[in-house]
Amino acid sequence: MIRMLVNLDGLDAAMRSLAAAGRETTPLMRDLGQLMREATQDAFEEERDPVTGAKWAPLSPAYRRQRMEAGHDGKILQLSGELATSITLQYGNGFARVGTNWPHAAAHQFGARTRAHVIRARFKRSLRFMGSGGKPVFRREVSHPGSVIPARPFLGVGEAEREEMRELVARHLKQIFI
Repeated sequence: MIRMLVNLDGLDAAMRSLAAAGRETTPLMRDLGQLMREATQDAFEEERDPVTGAKWAPLSPAYRRQRMEAGHDGKILQLSGELATSITLQYGNGFARVGTNWPHAAAHQFGARTRAHVIRARFKRSLRFMGSGGKPVFRREVSHPGSVIPARPFLGVGEAEREEMRELVARHLKQIFI
């Protein structure tokens, strides 16, 4: 008769550690969330879609000129800095999310189109703007045809971040058994 004796002394403790790690994931979620937030910060810095790496659509020539005349020559989506600074990280047991509650964020993330509308003078008798000949033009109202805001995604993670996330999860699980 052949007898085999298996020592399982450490298995019970390892199984309890694994179960505990599955119940409390907050440290892992914090680290994963920080990676997501860094990807978003990089998107603003590099003016690129964090998922695909594609450059954001450039500003229209008219809007670029308007910004320059007002003394703003900074990066796209950072005229006031409100959007970039509104990015928040939330995490807890079983979740991590990065996002913003800035009112116009979705229009920039996904793109948008404004409807045609009439602009009327409200506080003065007329609107004033520069005409094509460089002379001021005065009107009580003007018809605006609407605007197209191209998508400039700033939320998301690319393949490099996904790989870092896989490594983080693997390290987290490895610590359970050490």
